[in-house]
Amino acid sequence: CYRGWKGRLAFLEKMRLVWAAQLVQRNWRGHAGREQFLRRRIESGAVTHIQRVWRGHTARVMVDKLHEARWKGACAMQSCWRKRKARRQAFLMRIKRNASMLIQRIYRGHLGRRRCAVERDKFLFSRSQSQGIAFGRQMLLEHKLHATKLQSEVSVLTQEKIKTEEHIESLLDEISEFEEGVKTLEKEMHQLSKIQTESAGVLDEEAKVELRDQKIRLDSEFSQMLANIADRKENLTRLESNMVLLDRSRQAKEEELRVLERKLVVLLEEQQNELESIRRRQERKGEALIEGKTSVLTTATGGGGGFAGPSAKDKRQAAQLMQSTE
Repeated sequence: CYRGWKGRLAFLEKMRLVWAAQLVQRNWRGHAGREQFLRRRIESGAVTHIQRVWRGHTARVMVDKLHEARWKGACAMQSCWRKRKARRQAFLMRIKRNASMLIQRIYRGHLGRRRCAVERDKFLFSRSQSQGIAFGRQMLLEHKLHATKLQSEVSVLTQEKIKTEEHIESLLDEISEFEEGVKTLEKEMHQLSKIQTESAGVLDEEAKVELRDQKIRLDSEFSQMLANIADRKENLTRLESNMVLLDRSRQAKEEELRVLERKLVVLLEEQQNELESIRRRQERKGEALIEGKTSVLTTATGGGGGFAGPSAKDKRQAAQLMQSTE
């Protein structure tokens, strides 16, 4: 019994020591595990914090670059639009100024021509009362000068038409070149969009930013090409309207030249009739001198011995009239 009691006591003491050792080990292991867990949690929090700070920095840099690219693209678009608007306003102001100057010039020319026509009619009427042949010769000279002026104006209008046609051809060539450039840009934009679509999940942020910058550049070049095409088309429309005006002016000048030629024919016929009348008067004058019917004609020819022919003054007048009719 005693040995059993002592054995039981020793066993209980041993079990107590084992329990105490296990308790100490368990507490130490819990403390060590908690220390390790706390250290790992601190390290994980530090790593997460560093990653968060780095990701925030890279995201801010990317957003700044994106904002800068968008700002530059918006500035370029606004600049192009403002330049186009300013050029259009300047072009409209130039058209209005030229139109007002043209109206003023035409009206002043109309008034001047009307006053000139009135004064010329007065002058010609006064001259016609005293000098019929001189008046006809002067009219013939004026008609010739006017015809020469009209011919020179027609040639100038023809040269201007040729220059305008050459300018129109050059504008058409430029428009075709711009259209080829637009097609090339459209192909590049389509290829860029295709690349961006195919590699949507493969490209990194820098490649995406580069693709975006290229797309913005292509958009700005595309808008610039379209603005150039619109400007050339406006110039082409203006030149075509100028061509129509030049054709009308040339046709009017040619019609005026034909009218003037008809007037010249009429005037030449009148001059021929006047020459014929002068010749008949000279013949009658010679017959009168031969017959001795009038003493006035005899005195005018230097007295009577016979027909002395036309005087030197009459010869000079007839020669000048013939030269003017030629």
